[in-house]
Amino acid sequence: MAVRSRVITAIIFVALVVVSPILRSGGEQPSGAKSEAIADFLAGRFRWRVSRPLVTPLQRPGDTLYSVKDPSIVCYGGRWHLFCTIRGQNRSHQIEYITFADWKETDKAKRYLLTMHSGFFCAPQVFYFRPHKNKNI
Repeated sequence: MAVRSRVITAIIFVALVVVSPILRSGGEQPSGAKSEAIADFLAGRFRWRVSRPLVTPLQRPGDTLYSVKDPSIVCYGGRWHLFCTIRGQNRSHQIEYITFADWKETDKAKRYLLTMHSGFFCAPQVFYFRPHKNKNI
């Protein structure tokens, strides 16, 4: 069951990070390629495009950062909101928040450390909740 969960998570990640930005921005694909990309995705046929890393560790004064991992990504209000774990030499795990309109802007976007306490914390998850109108729930 854990393997199936990881596969589903990977497919969702690919859909959010690879397919969705291409479809939203128009990407670099010819006009008919969008519908072909959607059909391939729904049929389980995947094509990978190699690029530079979309998000890289920002070097902060006083700490050498090694990696960005565990992304939780939401598109809201015309902007991407990315919450992730960053690994560093002085503090092994921290949560970082980045917001941007286009994936090409990720390394230029302002970053915020979300410090919740002095201990270990990582792997942020973002949930959207809208209260129900039914008062009986």
